[in-house]
Amino acid sequence: MDATSDILQKIINRKEAEVAACKENISAQSMLEAAYKNR
Repeated sequence: MDATSDILQKIINRKEAEVAACKENISAQSMLEAAYKNR
């Protein structure tokens, strides 16, 4: 059970990291789009 929960925790941590990276990506992309539109 401990090994399984450890694996699940690693998966959850990776998903949270992916979500955070995705949000940062989206904000960076929207800033680029805004800069492009305001040229």
